[in-house]
Amino acid sequence: KRTWQDAACKTYGQHSPLAVALIRYLQAHFPLDLEVQVQVHCCFGMEAELAELLETKAGEIAERLGRKWTDICSEDGEEQLILC
Repeated sequence: KRTWQDAACKTYGQHSPLAVALIRYLQAHFPLDLEVQVQVHCCFGMEAELAELLETKAGEIAERLGRKWTDICSEDGEEQLILC
């Protein structure tokens, strides 16, 4: 049984303009609030796009922390991980 929220979230198998606009807004204005971004992607059935977002965020974190365990386990590295 479909609810009105389901109908509002999807438009004939394509992403609704509202979903796309909301996700772009969140990415632009709340880039660190990954939890909300994940929830919105899932609400609108945009899991494929979520995978791309998470891959991008993981790359940004890895770039900031570096690839050495000593850097990741350092005080600065811990702070970066906590902020994520």
